[in-house]
Amino acid sequence: MPKVPRRALKVLSAGLAGAAVLGIATATVPAFAAPAPKPHVALTANQIMKKANADYKAASSFSVYSKLSMQGVTIVSTVQVAPQGCLLTGNGGSGLWAQNLIVGSSEWIRLSNQTWQALGYTGTDLGYVEGKWVTIAAYLQVFGLGNVPIGKPDCHAHQASGLPSAGWALSKKMIKVSGQRAWQLSIKEREFGRVTVAVSDTRTPEYLALTVQGMTEYLSHYNAPVTLAAPPAADVLTSLPPLPPGSIPAADRLVRVDRLVPGLGLMPGFPLEVLK
Repeated sequence: MPKVPRRALKVLSAGLAGAAVLGIATATVPAFAAPAPKPHVALTANQIMKKANADYKAASSFSVYSKLSMQGVTIVSTVQVAPQGCLLTGNGGSGLWAQNLIVGSSEWIRLSNQTWQALGYTGTDLGYVEGKWVTIAAYLQVFGLGNVPIGKPDCHAHQASGLPSAGWALSKKMIKVSGQRAWQLSIKEREFGRVTVAVSDTRTPEYLALTVQGMTEYLSHYNAPVTLAAPPAADVLTSLPPLPPGSIPAADRLVRVDRLVPGLGLMPGFPLEVLK
Protein backbone atom coordinates (compact mmCIF):
# COMPACT_ATOMS: atom_id res chain seq x y z
CA MET A 1 0.00 0.00 0.00
CA PRO A 2 1.38 3.45 -0.87
CA LYS A 3 2.37 5.62 2.04
CA VAL A 4 -0.17 8.36 2.77
CA PRO A 5 1.44 11.81 3.00
CA ARG A 6 1.00 13.12 6.53
CA ARG A 7 0.76 16.68 5.21
CA ALA A 8 -2.23 15.71 3.05
CA LEU A 9 -3.94 14.13 6.06
CA LYS A 10 -3.27 17.20 8.16
CA VAL A 11 -4.74 19.52 5.55
CA LEU A 12 -7.73 17.27 5.01
CA SER A 13 -8.38 17.10 8.72
CA ALA A 14 -7.67 20.76 9.38
CA GLY A 15 -9.71 22.37 6.73
CA LEU A 16 -11.63 20.04 4.47
CA ALA A 17 -15.19 20.66 5.40
CA GLY A 18 -16.22 24.23 5.74
CA ALA A 19 -15.40 24.90 2.14
CA ALA A 20 -18.83 24.83 0.74
CA VAL A 21 -18.68 24.25 -2.94
CA LEU A 22 -20.52 25.45 -5.99
CA GLY A 23 -20.76 23.40 -9.32
CA ILE A 24 -20.67 24.59 -12.88
CA ALA A 25 -23.88 25.42 -14.69
CA THR A 26 -24.26 24.05 -18.19
CA ALA A 27 -27.74 24.88 -19.47
CA THR A 28 -28.10 27.89 -21.74
CA VAL A 29 -31.41 29.78 -21.61
CA PRO A 30 -32.69 33.11 -23.02
CA ALA A 31 -30.81 36.18 -21.77
CA PHE A 32 -32.19 39.12 -19.84
CA ALA A 33 -32.24 41.02 -23.11
CA ALA A 34 -35.74 41.08 -24.55
CA PRO A 35 -36.25 39.15 -27.82
CA ALA A 36 -35.44 41.19 -30.92
CA PRO A 37 -36.47 43.68 -32.14
CA LYS A 38 -37.32 44.99 -28.67
CA PRO A 39 -34.54 46.97 -26.94
CA HIS A 40 -32.27 45.47 -24.32
CA VAL A 41 -33.81 45.42 -20.85
CA ALA A 42 -31.33 47.27 -18.62
CA LEU A 43 -31.01 46.00 -15.07
CA THR A 44 -28.99 47.51 -12.27
CA ALA A 45 -26.54 45.40 -10.27
CA ASN A 46 -28.90 45.36 -7.29
CA GLN A 47 -31.82 44.29 -9.48
CA ILE A 48 -29.77 41.39 -10.85
CA MET A 49 -28.84 40.29 -7.33
CA LYS A 50 -32.45 40.53 -6.18
CA LYS A 51 -33.51 38.18 -9.00
CA ALA A 52 -30.63 35.79 -8.32
CA ASN A 53 -31.45 35.70 -4.61
CA ALA A 54 -35.09 34.89 -5.33
CA ASP A 55 -34.08 32.00 -7.59
CA TYR A 56 -31.53 30.73 -5.06
CA LYS A 57 -34.03 30.73 -2.21
CA ALA A 58 -36.63 28.93 -4.31
CA ALA A 59 -34.29 26.15 -5.50
CA SER A 60 -35.16 22.68 -4.25
CA SER A 61 -31.55 21.53 -4.61
CA PHE A 62 -28.16 22.59 -5.94
CA SER A 63 -24.53 21.50 -5.97
CA VAL A 64 -21.35 23.32 -5.01
CA TYR A 65 -17.77 22.69 -6.13
CA SER A 66 -14.44 24.20 -5.10
CA LYS A 67 -10.73 23.60 -4.76
CA LEU A 68 -8.75 24.74 -1.76
CA SER A 69 -4.95 24.62 -1.56
CA MET A 70 -3.33 24.57 1.87
CA GLN A 71 0.32 23.85 2.61
CA GLY A 72 0.86 22.51 -0.89
CA VAL A 73 -2.09 20.13 -0.75
CA THR A 74 -5.22 20.60 -2.85
CA ILE A 75 -8.59 19.66 -1.39
CA VAL A 76 -11.46 19.20 -3.83
CA SER A 77 -14.84 19.64 -2.15
CA THR A 78 -18.32 18.99 -3.44
CA VAL A 79 -21.56 19.65 -1.62
CA GLN A 80 -24.98 18.33 -2.59
CA VAL A 81 -27.73 20.39 -0.98
CA ALA A 82 -31.25 18.93 -0.96
CA PRO A 83 -34.50 19.51 0.97
CA GLN A 84 -33.52 16.77 3.45
CA GLY A 85 -30.00 18.00 4.19
CA CYS A 86 -26.47 18.09 2.75
CA LEU A 87 -23.76 15.67 1.67
CA LEU A 88 -20.22 17.07 1.61
CA THR A 89 -17.29 15.14 0.17
CA GLY A 90 -13.69 16.29 0.53
CA ASN A 91 -10.91 14.61 -1.42
CA GLY A 92 -7.27 15.27 -0.59
CA GLY A 93 -5.71 12.84 -3.06
CA SER A 94 -3.62 9.74 -2.30
CA GLY A 95 -6.82 7.91 -1.38
CA LEU A 96 -7.65 10.39 1.39
CA TRP A 97 -11.32 11.38 1.37
CA ALA A 98 -14.02 12.08 3.91
CA GLN A 99 -17.78 12.56 3.75
CA ASN A 100 -20.12 14.45 6.04
CA LEU A 101 -23.83 13.62 5.76
CA ILE A 102 -26.51 15.73 7.43
CA VAL A 103 -30.14 14.65 7.27
CA GLY A 104 -32.56 16.61 9.39
CA SER A 105 -30.90 17.10 12.78
CA SER A 106 -28.62 14.05 12.53
CA GLU A 107 -25.03 13.95 11.28
CA TRP A 108 -22.60 11.22 10.27
CA ILE A 109 -18.98 10.93 9.07
CA ARG A 110 -17.48 8.37 6.67
CA LEU A 111 -13.77 8.06 5.85
CA SER A 112 -11.84 6.14 3.22
CA ASN A 113 -9.73 3.18 4.30
CA GLN A 114 -6.58 5.20 3.58
CA THR A 115 -7.79 7.95 5.89
CA TRP A 116 -8.58 5.50 8.69
CA GLN A 117 -5.14 3.93 8.21
CA ALA A 118 -3.48 7.33 8.30
CA LEU A 119 -5.21 7.92 11.62
CA GLY A 120 -3.68 4.69 12.92
CA TYR A 121 -6.34 2.02 12.42
CA THR A 122 -5.09 -1.37 11.20
CA GLY A 123 -6.06 -5.03 11.24
CA THR A 124 -9.33 -5.87 12.99
CA ASP A 125 -10.00 -2.24 13.87
CA LEU A 126 -9.68 -1.23 10.22
CA GLY A 127 -12.07 -3.98 9.20
CA TYR A 128 -14.54 -2.77 11.81
CA VAL A 129 -14.68 0.80 10.46
CA GLU A 130 -14.32 0.01 6.75
CA GLY A 131 -17.14 1.55 4.72
CA LYS A 132 -19.11 2.52 7.83
CA TRP A 133 -20.77 5.79 8.76
CA VAL A 134 -19.97 7.08 12.25
CA THR A 135 -22.24 9.27 14.34
CA ILE A 136 -20.74 12.67 14.96
CA ALA A 137 -20.82 12.05 18.72
CA ALA A 138 -18.81 8.83 18.37
CA TYR A 139 -16.37 10.48 16.00
CA LEU A 140 -15.63 13.35 18.37
CA GLN A 141 -15.43 11.00 21.36
CA VAL A 142 -12.55 9.00 19.88
CA PHE A 143 -10.50 12.22 19.78
CA GLY A 144 -11.32 13.05 23.38
CA LEU A 145 -13.79 15.74 22.35
CA GLY A 146 -16.91 14.15 23.77
CA ASN A 147 -17.56 17.20 25.92
CA VAL A 148 -17.58 19.59 22.97
CA PRO A 149 -21.09 20.95 22.40
CA ILE A 150 -22.03 20.14 18.81
CA GLY A 151 -25.61 21.39 18.70
CA LYS A 152 -28.00 20.34 15.96
CA PRO A 153 -26.89 20.71 12.36
CA ASP A 154 -29.08 22.75 10.05
CA CYS A 155 -28.21 22.27 6.41
CA HIS A 156 -30.83 22.04 3.69
CA ALA A 157 -31.92 23.80 0.52
CA HIS A 158 -34.61 25.91 2.14
CA GLN A 159 -32.12 27.32 4.64
CA ALA A 160 -30.55 29.39 1.87
CA SER A 161 -30.76 33.15 2.45
CA GLY A 162 -28.69 34.51 -0.42
CA LEU A 163 -26.25 37.39 -0.71
CA PRO A 164 -26.91 41.04 0.13
CA SER A 165 -29.21 42.67 -2.42
CA ALA A 166 -27.77 46.19 -2.21
CA GLY A 167 -24.38 47.83 -2.66
CA TRP A 168 -23.24 45.89 -5.74
CA ALA A 169 -21.25 47.20 -8.70
CA LEU A 170 -21.77 45.70 -12.16
CA SER A 171 -18.87 45.12 -14.51
CA LYS A 172 -19.39 46.49 -18.03
CA LYS A 173 -17.98 43.31 -19.54
CA MET A 174 -19.85 40.02 -19.64
CA ILE A 175 -17.89 36.91 -18.70
CA LYS A 176 -18.31 33.20 -19.30
CA VAL A 177 -18.49 30.52 -16.61
CA SER A 178 -18.12 27.05 -18.09
CA GLY A 179 -19.20 28.44 -21.44
CA GLN A 180 -22.25 30.27 -20.09
CA ARG A 181 -22.68 34.04 -20.34
CA ALA A 182 -22.79 35.74 -16.98
CA TRP A 183 -22.91 39.12 -15.29
CA GLN A 184 -19.97 39.88 -13.01
CA LEU A 185 -20.78 41.84 -9.86
CA SER A 186 -18.70 42.86 -6.87
CA ILE A 187 -19.15 44.36 -3.44
CA LYS A 188 -16.76 45.51 -0.70
CA GLU A 189 -17.67 43.60 2.46
CA ARG A 190 -16.32 44.80 5.79
CA GLU A 191 -15.26 41.41 7.17
CA PHE A 192 -14.38 39.48 4.00
CA GLY A 193 -13.10 42.24 1.73
CA ARG A 194 -13.90 42.18 -1.98
CA VAL A 195 -16.59 39.67 -2.92
CA THR A 196 -17.17 38.85 -6.59
CA VAL A 197 -20.11 36.88 -7.95
CA ALA A 198 -21.08 35.65 -11.42
CA VAL A 199 -24.81 35.51 -12.21
CA SER A 200 -26.15 33.80 -15.31
CA ASP A 201 -27.44 36.04 -18.07
CA THR A 202 -30.83 34.30 -18.13
CA ARG A 203 -34.47 35.06 -17.47
CA THR A 204 -34.18 33.08 -14.25
CA PRO A 205 -30.70 34.24 -13.13
CA GLU A 206 -28.63 31.86 -11.03
CA TYR A 207 -25.41 32.18 -9.06
CA LEU A 208 -22.68 30.50 -11.10
CA ALA A 209 -19.52 31.46 -9.23
CA LEU A 210 -18.52 33.22 -6.05
CA THR A 211 -15.06 34.42 -5.03
CA VAL A 212 -14.30 35.32 -1.41
CA GLN A 213 -10.83 35.78 0.08
CA GLY A 214 -9.14 34.19 -2.93
CA MET A 215 -11.34 31.07 -3.03
CA THR A 216 -13.82 30.53 -5.86
CA GLU A 217 -16.86 28.29 -5.60
CA TYR A 218 -19.09 27.19 -8.46
CA LEU A 219 -22.81 26.52 -8.18
CA SER A 220 -24.78 24.21 -10.47
CA HIS A 221 -27.54 21.62 -10.87
CA TYR A 222 -30.33 23.79 -9.53
CA ASN A 223 -33.54 21.84 -8.85
CA ALA A 224 -32.04 18.47 -9.79
CA PRO A 225 -34.02 15.51 -8.40
CA VAL A 226 -32.01 14.68 -5.27
CA THR A 227 -33.04 12.77 -2.15
CA LEU A 228 -30.74 12.36 0.83
CA ALA A 229 -31.54 9.73 3.45
CA ALA A 230 -30.01 8.51 6.69
CA PRO A 231 -27.65 5.55 6.20
CA PRO A 232 -29.03 2.08 7.07
CA ALA A 233 -28.68 1.26 10.75
CA ALA A 234 -26.43 -1.71 9.87
CA ASP A 235 -23.94 0.70 8.31
CA VAL A 236 -23.76 3.10 11.28
CA LEU A 237 -21.27 2.91 14.15
CA THR A 238 -22.10 4.55 17.47
CA SER A 239 -18.64 3.88 18.96
CA LEU A 240 -15.11 3.53 17.62
CA PRO A 241 -12.05 1.57 18.75
CA PRO A 242 -9.55 3.77 20.60
CA LEU A 243 -6.86 5.35 18.49
CA PRO A 244 -3.43 3.73 18.83
CA PRO A 245 -1.21 5.63 21.30
CA GLY A 246 1.49 7.83 19.85
CA SER A 247 -0.19 8.30 16.48
CA ILE A 248 -0.85 11.66 14.82
CA PRO A 249 -1.76 14.41 17.33
CA ALA A 250 -5.50 14.97 17.64
CA ALA A 251 -5.26 18.48 16.19
CA ASP A 252 -3.78 17.02 13.00
CA ARG A 253 -6.00 13.99 12.62
CA LEU A 254 -9.47 15.32 13.34
CA VAL A 255 -11.21 14.90 10.00
CA ARG A 256 -14.60 16.43 10.47
CA VAL A 257 -15.60 17.53 7.02
CA ASP A 258 -17.96 20.31 8.06
CA ARG A 259 -15.30 22.04 10.15
CA LEU A 260 -12.49 22.19 7.64
CA VAL A 261 -12.04 25.83 6.74
CA PRO A 262 -11.69 27.89 9.90
CA GLY A 263 -14.49 30.40 10.38
CA LEU A 264 -16.60 29.33 7.42
CA GLY A 265 -18.60 26.30 8.48
CA LEU A 266 -20.80 24.19 6.28
CA MET A 267 -23.81 26.04 4.93
CA PRO A 268 -25.58 25.86 1.58
CA GLY A 269 -22.89 27.93 -0.15
CA PHE A 270 -21.07 29.25 2.94
CA PRO A 271 -20.52 32.87 1.87
CA LEU A 272 -24.17 33.10 0.80
CA GLU A 273 -24.98 32.64 4.47
CA VAL A 274 -22.02 34.23 6.22
CA LEU A 275 -22.30 37.48 4.34
CA LYS A 276 -25.88 38.18 5.37
